[in-house]
Amino acid sequence: MTITRATHPNFGIWFKSFFIRAWFVIVALFFLSLLLLKNDFSVIGATLAISFVIGIPFTMGYLRYRLYHIDCPNCHTQLRTIKNNRMSKYEAACDQCKVVWDIGVGIGDGD
Repeated sequence: MTITRATHPNFGIWFKSFFIRAWFVIVALFFLSLLLLKNDFSVIGATLAISFVIGIPFTMGYLRYRLYHIDCPNCHTQLRTIKNNRMSKYEAACDQCKVVWDIGVGIGDGD
C-alpha cells in the first residue's frame, strides 16, 4: 500500500493561534505584575508574578503534549508525530490510513 501525503486541516492553525494568545497573556501578566508591584499593590502584583512564572512552563508543556497527541482527521486515531529534519517541520503519520500529515509546525533549530 502506498503512503499518501496531505496537509492536516486545522492543527497548525490551532497550534499557532494558541501560542500567540498564550504569549500575549504571559506578557500581560509580566507587565501588570511590574506595574502593580511598583504602585504598592504587593499581594496582587506578587500573585500575577507567580502566575507569569508558572505560565511559561505550563504553556510550553501543554503545546509539547498537543504536538505529540494529534488525532487523524480521517479515522480519529492518534497519530505518530515525526520530526522531519530534511524539511524542517513536524509531520504526523497515521498507520491505519497510511497518510503522512503535514501538521503546519516548523522546527526552530536555530540554523
